[in-house]
Amino acid sequence: MVDQMIFGTEFPHCVVHPHFDSCIQFFFAKTLKVMKGLLQLNLPLHILPFLIFKLRTLRTEGVRPLLKLAKNIMRSVLFLTVYVQFANLAQYITKVPLLGRLCHRDGLLNVQVR
Repeated sequence: MVDQMIFGTEFPHCVVHPHFDSCIQFFFAKTLKVMKGLLQLNLPLHILPFLIFKLRTLRTEGVRPLLKLAKNIMRSVLFLTVYVQFANLAQYITKVPLLGRLCHRDGLLNVQVR
């Protein structure tokens, strides 16, 4: 509606993500997909060394090493997710001047090329 009032036409979707109504919805959906993939990658990378080197510690200290393992896995997944999403966002921002006005609904990265 705002697009129609300001620009005279209403674009149904952004060019980059035609199946989402909002750029922010697309960004968060992609973030969850990236996080899921990185969790599948990081679980074996953290659990195997834990089982090889810390199994004896698990028997003596109880739950504490498992909590530390879970914290380390989440820290690793969150760091890599933010890293990947910043790279995606940087790629998205650099395409805006080439493609014109992409994010019409959110006002996010609203760029006009003439």
